[in-house]
Amino acid sequence: MSDSERALEGLSQLAIFPLPEAVLLPHELVPLHIFEPRYREMTRRCLDGKAALALAQIRPATRRERELSQVPRVVPIVGVGLICESERQQDGRYHIVLEGLCRARIIEELVTDAPYRLVRAERLEDLEAGTKQARDASDQLDGLLLALCRARPGKGVEALIDHAARAESPGQLADRVGAAVIEAPRERQALLEELSVPKRLQLVAHAVANLLAQVMPRPEQLN
Repeated sequence: MSDSERALEGLSQLAIFPLPEAVLLPHELVPLHIFEPRYREMTRRCLDGKAALALAQIRPATRRERELSQVPRVVPIVGVGLICESERQQDGRYHIVLEGLCRARIIEELVTDAPYRLVRAERLEDLEAGTKQARDASDQLDGLLLALCRARPGKGVEALIDHAARAESPGQLADRVGAAVIEAPRERQALLEELSVPKRLQLVAHAVANLLAQVMPRPEQLN
């Protein structure tokens, strides 16, 4: 059993790292600086057990909610990842890189003696992944990426094309490209929550089309 498979078996007791505007997409690499004592302990335990860790976006709270609870609410759809790189500092802080594994839905928060939060979660699978709509949307995104490469040649776009070429499925293509071109937390969360592969590909294609429009020469520049 691989480390990833072993980690995903632990969704019944999944550690979450709540952060504002934090979204982890599958196959994405996110660097994190861990400095709070409770999250240092969380990181140590995850590393020892090769356990999964979820980035959970903090939900905006009303004043009433803040008065009733010290614990911030989190968005129930989270990105689950595995620590693929770690460096422990002399003072106990960690620099880690979290690699996205899958989407998951928080079912309930667990009562625990751990200083960090644990939840029970369920893995979310892609929908409509093998349909003609998914294949067509995948082809459309590939075409936009090639157009972007022609319009803006360079190492950055070449790296994006290479990253996209490693996708093993239409859903993975959407996640790999989306992680690279979508920056706004709200849009990234929408991409994380979209289980329909054709719709997810359309969201990413729209983002790439907008990027392409920004780099294409304007009509007056062609004269």
